[in-house]
Amino acid sequence: MKENEIPKLLYLDQNQWVELEKVEYHEKEDKEINELLTMLRTLISSNKLIVPIDINRLSETSHRSLSFTRERLSELMIEISRGYAVLPFLYVEELEIRNFISRKNGLSEVNLKKLLINQNTENLLVGTPELVGNKSSKELEQINSQIRKLISTTDFKRYILSTPAQRDSSLERKHVQRAEKARKILRSMHDDTERKNYLIKGDYQRLMRKIMETYKVTDNYEGQIPPLEKFGNLIMIRKALPLSIQSVRDQVAFMLEFPLYYAHRTLVSYRDRNLDRPIQSNDNIDIVGYVAPIVYFQYIVGEKYFMTLANQAKLDELFNTVLCKKLTEIKPHLESLLNT
Repeated sequence: MKENEIPKLLYLDQNQWVELEKVEYHEKEDKEINELLTMLRTLISSNKLIVPIDINRLSETSHRSLSFTRERLSELMIEISRGYAVLPFLYVEELEIRNFISRKNGLSEVNLKKLLINQNTENLLVGTPELVGNKSSKELEQINSQIRKLISTTDFKRYILSTPAQRDSSLERKHVQRAEKARKILRSMHDDTERKNYLIKGDYQRLMRKIMETYKVTDNYEGQIPPLEKFGNLIMIRKALPLSIQSVRDQVAFMLEFPLYYAHRTLVSYRDRNLDRPIQSNDNIDIVGYVAPIVYFQYIVGEKYFMTLANQAKLDELFNTVLCKKLTEIKPHLESLLNT
């Protein structure tokens, strides 16, 4: 069970890292945060706690305009995380589907947690840089082996965290416009129950389509896989999927077989149904960043708005995750962990 796992996992939003940074570098006096930093270091050194960073921490840190603040926050992140990073769940979405089909067919599954949370720099970069070209395969492999060796170093992680980057404001605006357009239909509905059920049905249909596309049995994949392979895929899918799910309750129960997908669509639903709040430019990035920690981590200290939504959706109860809105709230949990 998640609660019995050691080491435990803690996810910190950027604002929490900034709080730690201010106290660490004496910009702010805060006895409680200072004690918390000491606790974190003790728990990490005794292998009771892992505090991974992610591509959102990389992005937000690199967008700082002052080089010395990028460098010092990078140093703190590298020390506290020990190089652990969590991959955005979208990169294992297809594997989650394949795990479900495999499980229902009595086949082995991929350990998604190990893929999502590890010390590979690829998790921070969201991919592995590789050289391609006209060189021989042996030469390319030697060069790419050196690249993989380079990016695995602490110095490289420090470099990418502290290197400045520009924010793409136009892209952010497009994401907001697209999200607002998608939820426009919700405004014409009578009440929140109607809106909630509408979104659940849409998410269920989207999931069913993703399953079919993962196994390339939809019309747009016609002729792209051998007929026997397609036939085998259809047999596995038929064995795994219920014939028909009509009720909203049963659709929710089915989506719960896909924890990452369910957590993601639930957060989006609660955000979209909050019609009085305009969608923010960072919303989608934040939501994607919270999904894997909600499902696999024991503790999260995150943005107040999304932690409130996750509480309202009872994701904390469903996945047995402690959701906190400020650093001081995590202190009693760390004290308890110190005494185990």
